Amino acid sequence: MINLQDYLFNDVILTDIDNKQWKGHVFSFHDADDNEDNENSITLKIPDNKNLIEFTESEIKSIKIA
Repeated sequence: MINLQDYLFNDVILTDIDNKQWKGHVFSFHDADDNEDNENSITLKIPDNKNLIEFTESEIKSIKIA
């Protein structure tokens, strides 16, 4: 299991379960108790994009610090 808290406030390269790669900054961490689906998640800020994207643990195939 990936410990998503380890990536908080870091620039990362994340590959989702659809094999799409995302590069961005981990903006926040959300504990499973705070999520409707009972999974930990992170919010990623993508450069040049004003939107934030949330990824749950089950949506992440791999993640590494950029």
